Amino acid sequence: MSSSKRQKNEWRGGDTYLHRRDDTDRHLWIVLSEPSLNAAKVVVANLTSLEPYKEQLCIVDPGEHTYVTKRSCVYYRFAHCLRLEYLEEREVRKEIERLAPLSPALLARVRNGASQSLHMPTEVWDIVESQDLIDPF
Repeated sequence: MSSSKRQKNEWRGGDTYLHRRDDTDRHLWIVLSEPSLNAAKVVVANLTSLEPYKEQLCIVDPGEHTYVTKRSCVYYRFAHCLRLEYLEEREVRKEIERLAPLSPALLARVRNGASQSLHMPTEVWDIVESQDLIDPF
């Protein structure tokens, strides 16, 4: 198989998922980094309802992703790192459900917002910056 083709369960930047262990987290989670470049620290962030007090660097409207039904924004403040193994294990145990990936254009907007965020944790910012996925300050 060509290296440019996606393996069946391979995780990539722009992939999305929902937690299914319980019904308390209804946020769409987005893989911001490229897991193949750092499997120990995969950066994820979630979408949340758009509110005036939330950082609005990347607003997502209904129709831009199949899960989005109201205006939302990427909540960079809660971006964090997971191990790729965590995502893979949770998917096998059906504790997370993978949804459609972001379009390339939306992923670019999400990453651009990350490059401008004043609230994203430094460790998280450093990982996506080291992968040349965002512009450095």
